[in-house]
Amino acid sequence: MEHDKELFHRYHHDFQLLNGKLINHYKVDLRIFEDVENRKIPDLEEVSAEQVKRLLTQVRSHWDNDGDISQNSLQVFTLEQIVGYIETSVEISMYFLNEKGYVTTWK
Repeated sequence: MEHDKELFHRYHHDFQLLNGKLINHYKVDLRIFEDVENRKIPDLEEVSAEQVKRLLTQVRSHWDNDGDISQNSLQVFTLEQIVGYIETSVEISMYFLNEKGYVTTWK
């Protein structure tokens, strides 16, 4: 980012667009965003319930503010790269959870 001062802005732009594009790609039911403030969300070691609620509200606002997200192009990565990263991360996580006995229904 030292060599390209606009890179940070392009990353942020992609992050906002990706929220909506990934919701579409994975066919997420938008009802998960309903009544976030009143939903019981447990605190986790890494993040508090309040942080999760703020994130869900922010993701929903990206979805609402981007209009037709399919018409907006990503500037840093491709959707295929991000989906590949997510799916590889899930596979690796599931493997290690299975190894530790936390998940028993994996491949």
